[in-house]
Amino acid sequence: MNRKKVILSIILLVVFVLAAIILPALWRSNNKKQVAQTARTESNTEKDSSGSEITALEFQNFDQLDDFFSNSQIRSLKAQCIAYLLTVEKGDLTSITFQPDQTSYPDKNIIHLVFDLSDDTSLPVTYSTPTGAFYFGEEQLKMEIDTTIYEQETDDSLPSLTTDEIEVQQEGGYADTKDNKEVQP
Repeated sequence: MNRKKVILSIILLVVFVLAAIILPALWRSNNKKQVAQTARTESNTEKDSSGSEITALEFQNFDQLDDFFSNSQIRSLKAQCIAYLLTVEKGDLTSITFQPDQTSYPDKNIIHLVFDLSDDTSLPVTYSTPTGAFYFGEEQLKMEIDTTIYEQETDDSLPSLTTDEIEVQQEGGYADTKDNKEVQP
């Protein structure tokens, strides 16, 4: 191969390696910006399942809930807060502020959270870790938001076996000994 082709191939290889490093990083940063924008839009206007609307409701300090819950649990908590506030007829609030200093753990399975409302009242919320449910207010009201039922997938192509037949089967690989055992005298 001549020298020009070798140099050109090395330069082309460097360009491809740089593109493989830079382009995914740019895509990730762009994606994070879009997620942050949708989260801000989501916090400004929330709707409950009946179609009632609470406008300009701000969820303040909810980013500190990341220490306790996943993003999907935080979204569920926001939706359940709105449903609870509409249930107790406090739909005219403008903000809900999480108070991380007032968080307590009375039991290994329970987390007590406190939220300050814009009407200068507080909203106690209890989270039960075994059930994964939030209970609102002093009356410990559980809000049901998502009632999705997932169908269990089954594979009809698999044979139906009893437990005795399963116990007899080999777990994997090849047998260490042959099936025909002959006794040597």
